[in-house]
Amino acid sequence: MKARRALFITIFIIFAIVSWGVVGYFVAAEFIGFNYFNYSKQATPEEDQKIKASDISGNNKKQVQENENSNNNKEPVHLEEATNENGGKYIEKLPVIEGQQAYIAFPVKIDPDEESGLVIFSHGSVDIVEGNYDSDFMKQMKDYGKFFAERGYVFAASNEHGDNFGSVLSIKDMENMIDWIKNDYSIEDKAYLIGFSMGGLPTLGFAEQFSPRVRKIALLAPVTPSYLNWEVMKDIPIKIWHGDLDTNVVLSLSQGFVAQGKSYGREVELGIIPGAEHYDVEDEYKEEIFTFFHGDDNINDNEG
Repeated sequence: MKARRALFITIFIIFAIVSWGVVGYFVAAEFIGFNYFNYSKQATPEEDQKIKASDISGNNKKQVQENENSNNNKEPVHLEEATNENGGKYIEKLPVIEGQQAYIAFPVKIDPDEESGLVIFSHGSVDIVEGNYDSDFMKQMKDYGKFFAERGYVFAASNEHGDNFGSVLSIKDMENMIDWIKNDYSIEDKAYLIGFSMGGLPTLGFAEQFSPRVRKIALLAPVTPSYLNWEVMKDIPIKIWHGDLDTNVVLSLSQGFVAQGKSYGREVELGIIPGAEHYDVEDEYKEEIFTFFHGDDNINDNEG
């Protein structure tokens, strides 16, 4: 009899512990905002491709969410606005495109049917494309935008899911941004790409996936992939600028990338900058990049 009572008490205690454990889990889950059932659910390909503001990492998440309601649909580019800003030469936009904050500078064109060149900048891991111009990085984007737009080219940068390291989503963000621009602005079919630091990965990833849509690539102290399909990129000229004192992304990585290309019969130009550290090359070589993209004559011809 005593043994039966002890067994009953033991079962009751075990049941109570398990019950309280389950209750405790859901209370804790509610408190910290974690849901196992949603977490373990695998996204469908369609859901994976749909980029939301909630996916964004970094300090601009709040800004993007605030802007998304007003900017989620296609925002037209009103060239007449430029008469009141930037000396009438170009306008700037901060649209949210498929959940990702972007910065875009458009030149004012006399002939709206004339196609402009497109320059796309992919940022480093600590940089964030925000919905304002307060940060040093966004001031750099404005400088880039002014430089290229005054020469007749659209300059664009997406947040590309922040610290992305060349993810599928970051490449999709670039594609979305190009489509957004094309919906309301005449641009050339092939784009010029600039990738700084980590931005080298989405830049090269996009070029590898969409090689017919890329004209030239400029890489600044870049992180580069261990393998690249050089065959599909055989017609895309690539030039690297890299400081010899860079300790963030060491020069030997770019030298190795050049050697890899050479083993596949590809010549990648490498400009070694004496005394330059990592962030010394992020926005200091716009003239040289433009020369690489377009040639010396074009610089003088397109300046206003």
